[in-house]
Parts: sequence; structure tokens; C-alpha cells
Amino acid sequence: GTGTNAIYLSKLGFEVTAVDLSAEAIKRAKMKAAESGVNVRFMQEDVTALPDLGAPFSFDFDRGTYHIVRSINLPAFQSMLAKVLAPGGYYLVLAGNRNEDAPPDTGPPRLSASDMCEELEGLAFDLVQLHESKFHGVQIDGQQFEPLSWKALFRRRQANRQ
Repeated sequence: GTGTNAIYLSKLGFEVTAVDLSAEAIKRAKMKAAESGVNVRFMQEDVTALPDLGAPFSFDFDRGTYHIVRSINLPAFQSMLAKVLAPGGYYLVLAGNRNEDAPPDTGPPRLSASDMCEELEGLAFDLVQLHESKFHGVQIDGQQFEPLSWKALFRRRQANRQ
């Protein structure tokens, strides 16, 4: 996106690498980060084909990538996640919730909790917490909208077990 979460995490003391496919989003994010006085490594990349980012991360925050990419190339997304997250590391994901009662074309793609757990736990992750939440800051046709979301925290297993 345009860097809001990356800037927030940087202000909390995280060393942040933020990725988006959109050149315009990265351009806006860099401007916002400069205005905020924080240092974030922004990269315009496809998350299903990331270059080497260095040592694996201990924490990965995802606000809305997984629920889109899973319908395009789930195996590549799963592979990337296993590659960039260190054993014992945490993956916090906010994803669209199938329990949302707004029209299907309103808001983010939706999935069930069981779909999310099956797709991630089978990979090499254990579910730590799962809560229903709301996406904030979403506008549709100029109107504020807070679609229902899943807030899920997964932990990468120390050893890959199936």
C-alpha cells in the first residue's frame, strides 16, 4: 500500500522492509515515510517472486495481500512466506472475512477461517490466535466502510513437520 502500516511499525522500532506491486503505491509510501522521518526499505516487487531479501525475518505483517494472492498463485505465496519468515517467526495477517454480510462485490476478498488455517497450517505454521476484527480506513465510492476481517497470528514451526 501507501506505507501507513510500514511507517507505523518503523515508529515502533521495527526495521521494516515493505513490498508492493504498484509503483504508484511505493512512490506515495516513500514520500509519506520521508515526511514522517522514518527509514523504511520500500520495494516494488511481486510477492510471489521476491528477490533475495537477506536473512529471514522474525515478523511478517500482511494487511490484505494474502487474501488477494491466494486466488492467483497460492503455492508461490506459500513458498515465499516459508522462505522469508525464520523458524519461530510470526506472521500476522489481516484478511477478508466470509462472515461479512455486505454485498460480495463490496470490500476485500473473503475467506473462511478454516480455509486460512488449512492453507497456512499445512505449510509450516501453527495458529496462535484468531479473531474477527474490522478493516479500518476503507473507502468505497467516497463512503467509509469497515468490512469484517480475520486477524490471525501464526508462528512458523521450528522444524517442518507435516
